[in-house]
Amino acid sequence: MADLSAERLRDLLWYDPLTGVFQWKIAPKRKSSRGCAGAKDHYGYIVIRVEGVLYKAHRLAWLHHFGEWPSQTIDHINRVRDDNRIANLRDVAQTLNMRNATYTPTKSGHVGVVWDKARGKWKAQIRFGRRHIGLGRFDNKEHAIAARRKAEAFVIKHLERVQ
Repeated sequence: MADLSAERLRDLLWYDPLTGVFQWKIAPKRKSSRGCAGAKDHYGYIVIRVEGVLYKAHRLAWLHHFGEWPSQTIDHINRVRDDNRIANLRDVAQTLNMRNATYTPTKSGHVGVVWDKARGKWKAQIRFGRRHIGLGRFDNKEHAIAARRKAEAFVIKHLERVQ
């Protein structure tokens, strides 16, 4: 990946940081004319083949705009995988990127809050690094949700400090 330089990328493609769209300056041989570069992959990300190598467009956007490859994971702040506007991208650790992921909520309607059938209480829990941390059991679902939100705020603050 490090073989493609920002200068070479800028020679081949225009990038509009306000729309996140790439366009070919010099159309590849198989393309008949200039046009939008790339296509969606089966995960919903835009990918672009540059000189025979397939790249994710959000990583190319970072390289094009900042002149260097991202050092970590590129996170789409608004969670829209094909929105490659530079204002929507950030270079973060994978753990922080996963905190911004969309999860299917539990039956409680909140990630990390489940009904403990054996004890007849709501259980709050969170993962931090590789550890699974129990936050307690509660008679009231709202108290379990509040405990989970408090733990999330702590984890996010800690991860941002480490950045």
